Amino acid sequence: MEYADKIIKGKIYTANEQQKYAEAFAIKDGRILAIGSKEEIKQYLGADTDVKEYTNGM
Repeated sequence: MEYADKIIKGKIYTANEQQKYAEAFAIKDGRILAIGSKEEIKQYLGADTDVKEYTNGM
């Protein structure tokens, strides 16, 4: 399993017609590793992953 360097949580606009909003995304080496629900993204959480939660949306 590849772990993220950073996980960002919040209401995230994706500009994707099938999924206009996501709850979180994972970043590894400056690139988006995955985007989806908080439940889907938690698999990328490692011991050294920095997690930020934003309540105002993105």
